[in-house]
Amino acid sequence: MLINGWAGSGGDGLPWAFKVLEAGPIVGERTLGILVGPATGHQLIDGGSITVPGARL
Repeated sequence: MLINGWAGSGGDGLPWAFKVLEAGPIVGERTLGILVGPATGHQLIDGGSITVPGARL
């Protein structure tokens, strides 16, 4: 797997799973390590919406 040093969130989770499963070599720079938990959605008064992570892992 080729990884990028600026990867975060899913870019941290996928290489971790790849390593745990011993699926093959990982090549690149260490990722940021900022994996976050599931996001919750919030409605804004103008009709828009945002998502905010509920936790860090």
